[in-house]
Amino acid sequence: MSLPPIEFTLPRDVEGWLNPPDAAFLFALARGRNVLEVGSYCGLSTIVMAKSAKHIYCIDPFDSRFAGTDNKRDTLKEFRANLRRHRVQNFTFHKGTVEAYALNRQPHMPAFSTFDMVFIDAEHSYAAVKRQIELIVPHLASGSIIAFHDYREHSWPEVTTAVDEWRGDRLALHVGTTLAVTI
Repeated sequence: MSLPPIEFTLPRDVEGWLNPPDAAFLFALARGRNVLEVGSYCGLSTIVMAKSAKHIYCIDPFDSRFAGTDNKRDTLKEFRANLRRHRVQNFTFHKGTVEAYALNRQPHMPAFSTFDMVFIDAEHSYAAVKRQIELIVPHLASGSIIAFHDYREHSWPEVTTAVDEWRGDRLALHVGTTLAVTI
């Protein structure tokens, strides 16, 4: 899938691991959509998608447990400050895991069926990615976009294994440096 060229600049003042080509692709994919982001960390991908999305809903425990770093900390304050600094207002967040959200959805967060794009970038183990897919994907409307970060990233081989196992014969629309997108 190719998208038209876009004017896009990746925020360099927000901690995260999204590279410019994959960020530009996410920005283009999110245009006009209601996006569910699973794993927000400090808000880099949130800012990228929110700049073009209709609205972005974020699920994250905001304790950096999924960041792949030993620097465990509360990231909610930093997340909110980064979104405020980048003038992002079209977002809603849920502090917790996708499993807890699925079991006990909060009134301010919609059902999975209302999203037309999902970006999964939380816990990177095989079991966790598989579980996130099982909890979310069956409830999405037909034609929804599903994107996974850290696909084919050598540090996270279990992400690729889980995504490939789920994807099967589904057509991949795009595989970027560390981004896999499918419908």
